[in-house]
Amino acid sequence: MKRAISDDAKDRRREAILAAALDEFYRNGLKATNMESIARHAGISKGAVYLYFPSKDAIFAALVASIARPNVDIVEQALRATPTVRAGLTQLLTFAPRLISHSPLPKLLKVLLSEAFSFPEIVQHYREEIILRALNALTELLERGKASGEINIGDPALTARLVVSPFVKSLMWTIFFESDDSDSRLDLDAFMAEHRRLLFRAIGLQEE
Repeated sequence: MKRAISDDAKDRRREAILAAALDEFYRNGLKATNMESIARHAGISKGAVYLYFPSKDAIFAALVASIARPNVDIVEQALRATPTVRAGLTQLLTFAPRLISHSPLPKLLKVLLSEAFSFPEIVQHYREEIILRALNALTELLERGKASGEINIGDPALTARLVVSPFVKSLMWTIFFESDDSDSRLDLDAFMAEHRRLLFRAIGLQEE
C-alpha cells in the first residue's frame, strides 16, 4: 500500500511540473524559461525537477506526449476503424471543437509556433509524431472512400489538408486573436457544423 501511495505522489508531482512548465512556456516562451522558474511555479526545488526531467526540452517533449499524442491516438484509431467517410468526418469534426475548447492543446501550440525558429528540432518532432500521423490516417480514409465511390475527390492527400484547414484556423484564432470580448469568440460548434455542410457538398456526400 505504501508503494502505491508513493507512486501516486510521484505521478502528481510529475503532473504538477508539467502544468507549471506549460504555464511558464506559454507566458515567457521556451527560450526564456529555465528549470528554476518551472520549479518555483510548481512550488518545489530545482533539484526535484531534475529528478523527473533532465532538461526543459525533455519537459516540452513530455508535454507533447501527454497533451497531443493521446488525442492523435484517438483520431488515428477512429479514422482507421470507421466504416465510411461520412462517419469518420462526422467524428473528426465533432471532436475538434472539444479538443480546442477543453484541452491545453492551444497553449501547447502557441509555445510551439512562437519558438519554431529557435527550436526547429521540436517542430520537426511535432510534425512527424502528431501532424503527419493524423493526416496519414485521414488520407487513408479518403482513399478508401474514393475507391469505393462514396466520395468524389481528386488527390486524397490534398483533400485531407483541406479538411483540417478550418481546424488549424480555429486554433490560430483561439491562440492569437480571441479575447474576453464576446464578439471575438469563435463559436466552434457552429463553425465546424458549417464546415461539415460545405465539405460534404463538395465531396459528394448528402447531409442526413
